[in-house]
Amino acid sequence: PPRRWSRQVTVSVRMMSQPKPPIWALILGILGFCFGAFGTIAGAQDIAMPYLFSIQKQAAATVSKALEEPADPNGPESESTAPAAQDGWSEAMGPLLSGPPWYPLYSMAMGIARTVLGVACMLASLALIMVRLGADFFFMLVLGLSAARNFTAVGIGVAAGTLFSFWAAASGLIGFFLDAILLLVCLICDRSPYQSVGA
Repeated sequence: PPRRWSRQVTVSVRMMSQPKPPIWALILGILGFCFGAFGTIAGAQDIAMPYLFSIQKQAAATVSKALEEPADPNGPESESTAPAAQDGWSEAMGPLLSGPPWYPLYSMAMGIARTVLGVACMLASLALIMVRLGADFFFMLVLGLSAARNFTAVGIGVAAGTLFSFWAAASGLIGFFLDAILLLVCLICDRSPYQSVGA
């Protein structure tokens, strides 16, 4: 029918008029979408950090209780061995498992920020691939905010001094360098297609 044929022609014309992204934008868009998805998942894990800390404290309490109970209560060395083992455990693992009281809530807040930035990075990456007007600025803005969040996570994670915070610091350091690399590539490439296309 004529109407169906005209609709097919309209769709074909729109597909032909859709600008193709530059090679660098296509690569950055794919990488940015993958990194954004990973950041969203990692942010959800950070939001659950208070619950993970409670599990960690329960595990530490179980180990301490086990060290307080010697294997042979009637043995001659039970009274001297158990306190020494418990003191060694407390000195070695106590600071790593306890951590500052503010860190779980801080981790939850940073997890929310990481999730929001992850979703924003995926949207910015899609806009970059679809060659939307101003997508390059949006992409660089999200990368800059993500780099700032990751840099903050490194400093706070090292200052907290817990097992979870050390992992957050390592993850933040890797994320900071990845954001910086993507941001630098986007800055030095030709971004003129994103300044003259239609929305």
